This record gives sequence, C-alpha cells and structure tokens, in this order.
Amino acid sequence: MADKGYTAIAFGIKNFEDNRYFFQDENVEPGSSYCYRVTATFALTSAAGYSFNLVESIPSDEDCTGIPLENPFITKVSVVETDVVNGAIAIEWTKPNTDVLDTTIFTGPYQFTVLRGDGFNPSNLVPVTGGVISSNTFAGLDTQFIDQTGLNTAAMAYTYQIYFYSENLVDNVNESQQASSVFLNVAGSDKQNIITWNTEVPWENYAFKIFRQDEGSSEFSLVGTTTDLEFIDRGLMNGVNYCYYIETEGSYGFSMLPEPLFNFSQIACQIPFDALPPCVPNLSADNSCNNEELFKGGIFINQLRWSIPTIGCDNPEDVSGYRVYFSPTEDGEFERLAEINDPEERQYEHGDQFGIAGCYTVTALDSLGNESASSNVVCVENCPFYSLPNTFTPNSDGANDVFKPFPYKFIERIDLKVFNRWGQLVFETTDPDINWDGTNLGGTDLSQGTYHYICQVFEAGNPDVINNEQILKGYIELIR
Repeated sequence: MADKGYTAIAFGIKNFEDNRYFFQDENVEPGSSYCYRVTATFALTSAAGYSFNLVESIPSDEDCTGIPLENPFITKVSVVETDVVNGAIAIEWTKPNTDVLDTTIFTGPYQFTVLRGDGFNPSNLVPVTGGVISSNTFAGLDTQFIDQTGLNTAAMAYTYQIYFYSENLVDNVNESQQASSVFLNVAGSDKQNIITWNTEVPWENYAFKIFRQDEGSSEFSLVGTTTDLEFIDRGLMNGVNYCYYIETEGSYGFSMLPEPLFNFSQIACQIPFDALPPCVPNLSADNSCNNEELFKGGIFINQLRWSIPTIGCDNPEDVSGYRVYFSPTEDGEFERLAEINDPEERQYEHGDQFGIAGCYTVTALDSLGNESASSNVVCVENCPFYSLPNTFTPNSDGANDVFKPFPYKFIERIDLKVFNRWGQLVFETTDPDINWDGTNLGGTDLSQGTYHYICQVFEAGNPDVINNEQILKGYIELIR
C-alpha cells in the first residue's frame, strides 16, 4: 500500500468488541481528512503454539472521515493565458455527492458561484463577474469556468473558492476550500536560470514538470521533473531569453475524488547573466629575505603569486582579471594597489628602495565586473641587515679609498659618529652609504690610526624608532 500513498500506523491489532475488531487512531489533527485500509495476516500454528507461514491478505476497501462530501471540491486552477491585462485561468470542481446531499430534499434550482481573491491566502474573496452557474436540475449543473476578467496572470497568483446553493440552501451555503493558481518565478544566474514556484491548494502536489521555450522557438519542451519546489536549468547561454511554465500533478488522496489533478502555471521568462562573483584566489608572497633575486637594481621586491582553486570552485575559468590590495598592517584598511586585466597574469611585484613591509590580499574579477571576496591575507616583514668593515685606506690608490658598509638591506637611515683616541668627534653622517673619505669635519685629512665609532641604525618602516639590537659599536683602522 506504500506506493498508493498509505503509511502503516499499527500492527498486530487484536482488539475485539461487539463482533468487530477496532483501532483508535489518536495521532490526528482537527480539520484534516484521513482515509484508512486494513489488511489481515493469516498463519498456520505449530503443535507448540508458534505461528508460521504468515500470509497477508489483500487490502480492505477504503473508508475516509473528515471529508464533507456535501461540499464542492476544486480540482483545477490552471493558467491558460499569461498576460498583464488579459490573462485567463480555468477553474474546475466537483458537485456535492448525492449520497450525502439528498436532492429530493435539497431541490433546485441549483447554483455555483465562483469567488476570487488576489494572491495566496487572501483575506477577502469576491464573486467573479460572470462566475454564476445555474441550473434547474442537479444533473444540468456545469462544474467548470474560465475567468478572463482583466487578470494580470503575468504578475500574480489568484485564489478561488466555490459556493453551492440550492433552493433550500439559500441561507446555508456549502462551500469548497480555497485553491490558488501556480505562480512561477525565474531568477537569472551565470549560464543558468533558477526556477521556483508556489501554490496554496487543499490537495497534495507530488510531482512537477518544467517546460522551456528557447529563444526563436514557438514550442515548449520538457526539460526536467522534480518533487521539490525548485529547479535549476543549467547549461544555458548568457544573454539569451528563455521562457518556462510548470505543470503540477497532485491528488486529494481520496478515491471518490478525481485524480490525478493537473494544473499549469503562468509563463515566465528570464535571461541568464553572470551575477556570481569568481572564486576566491589563493595568495602567497616572497621577497629578498629568502630570495636574493628579488633585490633588483637597488629595489627590494615583494613578489605576489596567486591561483584560482579547482576544488570547491564551480567555474574556475570565470575570471577576466584581478585586483591587488595593500595595507601597512593586517588590521588596517586595505587600499587598491593595482588592477590586472589579464586572467593568465597571476603575479605582481611591489617594490621600494627601502623595502616593503605590509600585508596584501587579492580579488578576482569576471567579465561583468563581479568581484570575488578577498583572498587570504599575506603579510611580509623586512629583514634588515647592516654591517660595517673595520678598516679602509684613503690613499687615493683607487682601492678601498672610502669607508662604507657591506651590502645592506631594509635600512632607511643611520646616525654614525666617529671619534679619535681622545674622544673628539671627527666625523658624522646619517647617510647609510657613509662614503667617508678619511677627512674630519673641517675637511682635513685625518692621520693614520684607530678611531672609535657608534652607529644607530633605523630600518625601513621605522625611521624614528631606535632598536637597541641595531646600535653598532666598534673600531676603524684608518691606514694611509
């Protein structure tokens, strides 16, 4: 019975009273309808009293409760014309069951009135113009109507209800439950359309078919089926218009009512477009602290490299360029440093003569300018180095004539002071290249000998901060 919509709710029932078996279902909700069928299990019994060879019977007939069969039941609310002013919707319903409604007592004339409200679950429904169906005989009553009274089926759903009158029911109307049309929404995305729909009906819709009309075609074709209220139509072309409608299939789950019930939504169109940002790049950085080749022409280089992940990325090819951002600190405000318009160029060099300490992040761009989220933040530090020799020979022979440091890195300035043996200042400079030619502050050649120095070193990025580890002291041998 499972494939017929039934669920087993009790087993081994043997309650017996007044020559009948009985079961009380306590898991029900007020206002809902329930249908039941019963099967019996037969078995042989061994001499020891054990059952064997269990066989299940065919199901009993169906019996339902909670369904007011004296009322009409709406079975169709289907859009037949999509338009902003001339839309049309077909409505169909059932007559009250004459086994419940005795037409010899409730005599004619008979009448159905179609009522309508805007949207889903409207608070007020009003009679539809022309929506009165009358007959002197019960058999002559029609149970279908097409509503085409200025409907905007392109923009909204409509909800309907049927009232039933007889000569004896003028003040006691039998009414159906409310049922709405199916309303479809289509949202464009990159090479796909996302289709969703909604309907409020008293029956259960258990299947949905999605039909599509391609641009330039006059026909709709089936592109998918689902049991969900959403369908993604993939593999489309951006910039091309596609139109859709939905067919629902459902049932009241009661054999005395028609099934299956088919209804159509309005037609909705959409053009796929690239609204999704590209995938987030993965960023790494390198500089001359671990790669001497990145010290070029007196410029210290931070080399940034990045990639687009292939795992976890729906479309790694959806990239037209990149943006590089820089901040002096990790928690600072990042400013755009560069924009690269080549999707294959995944490297950028940022350089300065004093070195670049700071943090970087990269984003990816697609052809429509959608920008990805920022990549991981990568921070680099300078690796300052400054060292002085202990001798020089200012004798104008072209070799070692000036006192200067060994090759240094990431130093912005120094404060060097040189003293003679009596503690007198003979030379000073803030130039990290020094280039002392062996003369004193007055420009006179100093005599050969040993001189003492103290040198404070200021690294790039911290020009006003004295680092005790960067205070150099020592002796210089001046040889002529």
